[in-house]
Amino acid sequence: MRATLILTFRILVSLALLYLALRGINVTAIQARLSQINLGWIGLGILITVFQIFLGALRWREISALCEAPLSDLHVQTDALNRQNRTTGTSEITHASLKTPAH
Repeated sequence: MRATLILTFRILVSLALLYLALRGINVTAIQARLSQINLGWIGLGILITVFQIFLGALRWREISALCEAPLSDLHVQTDALNRQNRTTGTSEITHASLKTPAH
């Protein structure tokens, strides 16, 4: 019951703030501007963004490999340590417990 009241209050406050923020907006002008958008350019922008994220991921994988801290190995080691910690009751993962040296 209390959680429902808190959620309702948060929603009401959010709606009130949205009203205050958007009350002076000219919706007709926004609709006119949006109707002029060429979807081809939007699609091209999305494709370029996804490609850029892919290149960034490749770059960070190479950088981590050059630093002798490959991301894939660290992920596997962390998962293994988490499983080990669940069985032993410990909760800390330290640099000493990882096979890669801390810099």
